[in-house]
Amino acid sequence: MLQRLLERRADAEARYSRADASVAGAIIDGDSDRVRELRRERRDAAEEADDLGEALRLAEDREAERRRAQEADRLRSARAEARSAASTFVSAGRSVDAALETLDGAVARMEEAGHSLSVRLSAAGHSDNGRIVRGLHPALRWALWYGAPAAARMCDVPRSLATCRRPMAEAAGRLVPHISEED
Repeated sequence: MLQRLLERRADAEARYSRADASVAGAIIDGDSDRVRELRRERRDAAEEADDLGEALRLAEDREAERRRAQEADRLRSARAEARSAASTFVSAGRSVDAALETLDGAVARMEEAGHSLSVRLSAAGHSDNGRIVRGLHPALRWALWYGAPAAARMCDVPRSLATCRRPMAEAAGRLVPHISEED
């Protein structure tokens, strides 16, 4: 539509230029009837060119308004999607918080149980030489890489070999020394 208006305006401006040049020729020739007729054509062509110019500006304004409305709709939609994604992100954060609280409680209980086991082993005449307490840190690192590699990666937990990665229960079982039944 804009292209058609541009073409029509260019045609009207060309007709105006031709009529303007013809008016000068008719004045030189002294043909007053022809001068009046060419002036009318020139006025008509100028009015049509002005009208088409105004129509072109109006069409461009409408097109710009349509684009602005489309952009506003796109932004509204993107904001709604961003709000939804933010809600999902915060919800996932709550889940991580709950899991971390549970993990912290479980690790604290395990550490306490390790100390208690170490004391009881000493009382039973078995020395673990601090192996249980010292072994909890690498065992937890191995278990973290085994059970939650994404969390281990995000927390910059030092990497452990794939052959060392094992569940915490298995790692804890390996820390406990053999307790004999003999007196």
